Amino acid sequence: GPTVGYEGLSGGIRLTGSSRLTPGESSWGHGFSLGADWADSSYNRYFYGVDEAYARPDRPAYRSDGGYAGAWASAYVSRRFTRNLSFSTFVRWDHLGGAAFEDSPLVRESNNLIVACALTWTLAASGEFVTDDEAEDE
Repeated sequence: GPTVGYEGLSGGIRLTGSSRLTPGESSWGHGFSLGADWADSSYNRYFYGVDEAYARPDRPAYRSDGGYAGAWASAYVSRRFTRNLSFSTFVRWDHLGGAAFEDSPLVRESNNLIVACALTWTLAASGEFVTDDEAEDE
């Protein structure tokens, strides 16, 4: 099987805000997230490095330092139609400008946009839900 090993450290900061769909009734939910990531040189070299043995004229050898690894912003909107049926849409923008590995030959774009939609059918749910007031009391 595949070998599992240490590839480095990666982490970041995130600012998030959201509203929740109310269980069991028709409602809207929405949220956003902003963040930035950092990684050590081991992590960046694993994902963005090119060893001499794999270098080609169109893909030169590359060795990344650690540091800033990009920023991102995302948002979603959800709509519950019935107790079992809901629809969600999601968008995320990643920006690698200024990242420690930005010059890697494996990085082709500094910006990436992801858009997704989901239609969800819930097969079963608890008959009891915790209200916001009950959650605050704990």
